[in-house]
Amino acid sequence: TAAVFQSSSIDRLQLGFDNNSNKFLISYQRNFPQSKVITVSNTSISSTGEVQLKAGTDGNIRKPGMAFSTSANKFVLVYRDIDQASHAQYVVGTIANGAVSYGTEGDLNNVSSLSPRIAYDATLNKFLAVYVDSDDSTKGKARVGTLSGTAVSWGSIAIFNSAATLLPDVISDGNGNFIVSFCDDGNSDRMTFVPAVVSDTSVSF
Repeated sequence: TAAVFQSSSIDRLQLGFDNNSNKFLISYQRNFPQSKVITVSNTSISSTGEVQLKAGTDGNIRKPGMAFSTSANKFVLVYRDIDQASHAQYVVGTIANGAVSYGTEGDLNNVSSLSPRIAYDATLNKFLAVYVDSDDSTKGKARVGTLSGTAVSWGSIAIFNSAATLLPDVISDGNGNFIVSFCDDGNSDRMTFVPAVVSDTSVSF
């Protein structure tokens, strides 16, 4: 049976799974970026109260990317924050006792960005974030992230597509292998993929 977790109008939904607590995290936009913890029991669905994704009164973000660290049992969410000069930002979320809490928002980069997305690899214990750099001819770029507590340190910036890039995404098989996909606007908008090789805090393609 369908369950209503928010009766107001919402958009920009994203869903992730915490295999430590066996619960889901759902984020969405409702005036401000909000989130809830979702619990599935047999065929029933229940949810907790709303928790704002980021502190403060500003909240005009675009649909976040979300990845879960099986080592730290934490989520890292990345998103374009319109109220922060459209920079790509991140926040770390932790589910404990059935509720989610967030650390302080931080910068993924200091440039106007589009479509940030993120994946986690359990073998490497690293995140890989991808985005479009609006301040640099909409090139496709990436950074390796290392999680410590509720903060992420980001490695050097690498370019995975030097032409105009649209809709980047990234996935890991959990065994040390990332794949980046994107729409290559410099090549007749063909959907394209490229393997990413992570070494410590750097990435090559």
